[in-house]
Amino acid sequence: MPNIISFADPVNDALQPAACAIYEQAFGPEEKVPFAGLWAAARQLQGEVDVHFWGLLEGQDLLGEAWFCTLPAERLGYLGYIAIAAAGRGRGFGEILMQAVLQGMDDLMKKATGQPPLAAFWEVRSLEDAPDEIEYQHRLRRIRFYQRFSAVPLPVDYLCPPVAPGQPEVRFTLMAVTYPPGQPLSLEMQRQIVLAGLVKMEGADLQSEYVQRALVSIV
Repeated sequence: MPNIISFADPVNDALQPAACAIYEQAFGPEEKVPFAGLWAAARQLQGEVDVHFWGLLEGQDLLGEAWFCTLPAERLGYLGYIAIAAAGRGRGFGEILMQAVLQGMDDLMKKATGQPPLAAFWEVRSLEDAPDEIEYQHRLRRIRFYQRFSAVPLPVDYLCPPVAPGQPEVRFTLMAVTYPPGQPLSLEMQRQIVLAGLVKMEGADLQSEYVQRALVSIV
């Protein structure tokens, strides 16, 4: 059975190249921030945003990884990304890692606040601007993967600023799952998710068009 490990532990430094390779293969340039920043963030002092970077290890082989955060003030979890190595896809490792992350968010939030999270959320590429049928089906499979964990798409106009100069804006679909799953997401909770995602995680200014467009779309 694969083991969950933390990249915050220096004992796992030797896995950084493998983790970087999985990340680079999983996403397009318009979605990726420099990997070194993700790796370093998991080793910094925790505060408003507590960063966690986990790997799924079998023997010496890194099968997948997940970069996620807990936001104690909002009682929210945020999944930055989950990715499985190409050689490990189709073997159920994504489900193992996703379940571990959702449980980890629960445990970490209870440790930090004494209460469970209200919800966890993340972004997936929007279906509406898929350039072709192959990419459309690829994005749809990701959405359906998350729906296995009772996550639902939120009807929010969620356009994110470029991750780096020269990159385009990216339209995402927000997805969220409540603790326990299946609870209704109020309009106020959707607003909190938008603010946490765009301002705290994506770095958009509170008064920016990105934030205001998203907030107005919540009805």
